[in-house]
Amino acid sequence: MLLLLLLAVSQFRTATTFNSTGLPGAKGTPYVYMIRFERTLFDFGGVQYQQWTDLNQRAVVWHDYLTCFSESAGTPFLDFVSAPWVSLFRIEGITVTDYSNWDEHSADPIVRLNTSNPSLTTPIHLLDGLTITASSGGTGHNAVEVMAGKIVGTTLQNGHMYGTDDIRTPDGKIAGTFVGRTSGGTVHVGDLPGLEELQRANTSALSGESEHTLLMGVGGEANARYAMDANGVEMHGPGGDSHFDSLVHPPRVVTVEWDPPPLSTMGVASQTLTVSGVRAGALCSVSHEGTAVTSIAGAGTLLWSAQVSGVDQVTVVVLNASPLLVDLPAGTMRLMITHVEALA
Repeated sequence: MLLLLLLAVSQFRTATTFNSTGLPGAKGTPYVYMIRFERTLFDFGGVQYQQWTDLNQRAVVWHDYLTCFSESAGTPFLDFVSAPWVSLFRIEGITVTDYSNWDEHSADPIVRLNTSNPSLTTPIHLLDGLTITASSGGTGHNAVEVMAGKIVGTTLQNGHMYGTDDIRTPDGKIAGTFVGRTSGGTVHVGDLPGLEELQRANTSALSGESEHTLLMGVGGEANARYAMDANGVEMHGPGGDSHFDSLVHPPRVVTVEWDPPPLSTMGVASQTLTVSGVRAGALCSVSHEGTAVTSIAGAGTLLWSAQVSGVDQVTVVVLNASPLLVDLPAGTMRLMITHVEALA
């Protein structure tokens, strides 16, 4: 098996007479596609793709590994590497289903992405469209390890004891963009810089090629009606031919203990809180536990308001509009701050 793989790599490196359509005689660059292994045991090794030259398109597409096993490997099942001088490295459409790692002494992931020139900007060093389902990488193994490069559009649907859950870097940080199965449901991981740029551009096309973490829309319409991204931002719109018209940043909640002074009729008390990073014009709402004390007449009729009053500051004001003297007890005051934007 290992000899066959080396021959395939050697043949690929020397084949320079095929263009992107695969027709002989046309000068261009080749790619490796439609590779399928089924019911295969890999012993003392796995599959490694090496790229030693720049290609003008996707290098690897449509690789399927169905009901495969590895034993005594000491390597990832699939290993994608590139030479340091390669500037264009793109792999797409890799499927692993019903794979098992029978080597409990190995801590290797199922897939490793290792582009040899990490100084190059990604998306040109890219693994796009990896799917791993019903597979076991061994106890505590990651599904994918990203040494260098970028991985997007991954789906992981495995168990949680012997299955493989995450895409991580060697230092244990989550990497890439992927959808996976958790013990309680699903996990969606997005790319923060890409999401922020996406939101600024008000990209709302209803498409499977969208980079939004979660996108919803109605069939027959060009644009989505709702998006929720991994940075907590929500976008809303009417759909149809219209783009998103509203953007809602994730809310922030601040709690503080406060014992307001006794308030006579039309009496006012205020408190200014420090809230780092709060934006001018943010929507603020406030409540106090003391208003629920039914033994204090007029407690539930107090008027509360809050607003951003300066840099990193929010001021809370309470007004007694009742004809009674109201003295709230000490209690927790809760403040929620949400920044919203109207989109053009």
